[in-house]
Amino acid sequence: MFSSLSMRKVQILLNTVLGASLSVEVRALANSHRADTTDFRCLFLNDVPLMDVRAPVEFEKGSFLSAVNFPLMNDEERHQVGICYKERGQDAAIELGNELVQGDLKVARLKEWTSFCDSHPNEGYLFCFRGGLRSNFVQRWIEEETGVRYPLVTGGYKAMRTFLIEELDRSLNPKSPLELVVVCNRYLSFLDVYLSSRMLLSL
Repeated sequence: MFSSLSMRKVQILLNTVLGASLSVEVRALANSHRADTTDFRCLFLNDVPLMDVRAPVEFEKGSFLSAVNFPLMNDEERHQVGICYKERGQDAAIELGNELVQGDLKVARLKEWTSFCDSHPNEGYLFCFRGGLRSNFVQRWIEEETGVRYPLVTGGYKAMRTFLIEELDRSLNPKSPLELVVVCNRYLSFLDVYLSSRMLLSL
């Protein structure tokens, strides 16, 4: 976790600071054909359901309040694919990933993904670290299974994390009249929150 301030706490902080002045309707995201999104503000302020398809170890290190973890690969599979990528390149890594996630294992993971999609047909999104290969694989497999192209968050976890950090910096402008906010049932000064949040930049 992120020392004294996790990404989830940053999100709570921003919801507190921004929520009073912004009203974004979840239904604005719902339509007959939902595209991928970069509307991070809407996602966070409305606690839009998110499916994190990164490995469990990545999810445990940091994710978001409304996210659940249904990974494409478990930690060991991700480790094997990572080594293959470094030693033999992307094509070989993709081939290995397909070999590792197939048969009954693929069926079981598809069941988790499609269950999430069925539970959140008009508002949810999926994401991986950068909104790249893993998100696209899961998106394609869901579409092949159900005929529905379930939308993803463009830029993935990295882009959403960057948005939160930039919004926190903007919200902590010295001219702000607010001095304290409630974060996870305890009070933190804006200065403490600001200094703690800077640690996220090194991740």
